[in-house]
Amino acid sequence: MNKWLQAMPMSNQLSPPDIIKLFDFLDSETPAAVQWVRSYLADKGILLSLEANSIGEFKIFLARNILSLNKSNSELKAIARTMSNAWRVRKHRQNKNIGTLSLSLDKAVLAQLNKMCHGQKKAEIISLLIYGGYEEFLKYKAAEKAKLEEQKRIREMAQERKKFDKLLKKNQTQAVEELETIKALQTQNDQLKRDIATLYDLIFSANEQGSTIDDQNLLQATKLYYNAFNK
Repeated sequence: MNKWLQAMPMSNQLSPPDIIKLFDFLDSETPAAVQWVRSYLADKGILLSLEANSIGEFKIFLARNILSLNKSNSELKAIARTMSNAWRVRKHRQNKNIGTLSLSLDKAVLAQLNKMCHGQKKAEIISLLIYGGYEEFLKYKAAEKAKLEEQKRIREMAQERKKFDKLLKKNQTQAVEELETIKALQTQNDQLKRDIATLYDLIFSANEQGSTIDDQNLLQATKLYYNAFNK
């Protein structure tokens, strides 16, 4: 790393140790901090060497690199100052657990917000609005969730009712068909009983009268017999 400090300063130029001191505000060695420094300087057109993997190495590299760009003392200090401000804002956000928000608002809404923020920071007013309305927001979301769940339950009940009605209708149709079949069988059975009774009467009558069954009675009895047992 010492070879990076071998570059000689221009006339009246800050020495490498002085330049390094300008960037003493870089006081964190976390991977996130290292990446932030690399990204910040890249946005400014200063690409760091891949060999510089720590804040200390960055400072040394900055001294050597900035000297090679022939920057004046004022330019060097300006770079260090703007970077220091950005670094301080970053640390403030980390310490305060603060995030950033970028959004577009309707002009009328923005005008109202500007009036509300007169004499106060917008971040403070927006925070107050959120803190004040968050409980109501949670209640609203809970009510919306309950409403959706109730609507879902009603739909499910309606679907179950349709299935039940369809099954009931099917069972009723089967029951009617079975009832009609039973009635038809009962009718046949009753007719069979009547035919057998008639046949019996013919035979009994002929026996009582001591006469033989003539052809006409025999033909009638035969018809009754076949009608009864062919149903």
